[in-house]
Amino acid sequence: MTHGNKNLLKWFGGAAALFSTLLIALAFKFYYALSTNEPVMTENYYEVGLNYDEYRARHANSPDRLLSGTVLQDEDARLNRGANEFNFVYQKKDNRENAPLSGAKINLRFTRPATVNQDIEGNCVTDQTGSCRIALQIGGMGYWQIIATAEDAEGGRYTARSGAMVY
Repeated sequence: MTHGNKNLLKWFGGAAALFSTLLIALAFKFYYALSTNEPVMTENYYEVGLNYDEYRARHANSPDRLLSGTVLQDEDARLNRGANEFNFVYQKKDNRENAPLSGAKINLRFTRPATVNQDIEGNCVTDQTGSCRIALQIGGMGYWQIIATAEDAEGGRYTARSGAMVY
């Protein structure tokens, strides 16, 4: 084999390696795009954008409601992997003191945008003292976004957001 043929063989070998690497990356990208539940763009994206203000107004926090919980108060909460319990108190703000709201539904969701398929969710209903407890199994380590939503029979609503690191 001559020196020119060896160089040509090296060049084609490098080009084949580069092509196969790009092909594998593209295949992974297609697999990841098809395995998530979130579409990149919906068909009615323009209508969704127009209705966004109406949606935000409908889902805004009621000014006379308050949802509190230890995981919501601490911006840099540290949680353990496995079983965790979360306590919440849902109240109606009054001029003098806050009144507990019983029978309100509280939804707690742990989410990470990159792994939306692994969201963890729990629900509870408040008792006479306006409090309830949610027990969740958190399997994945890392930073999680926490979204707690409370809705009561009077039409009141409150959403609180926080974050926590799971070790």
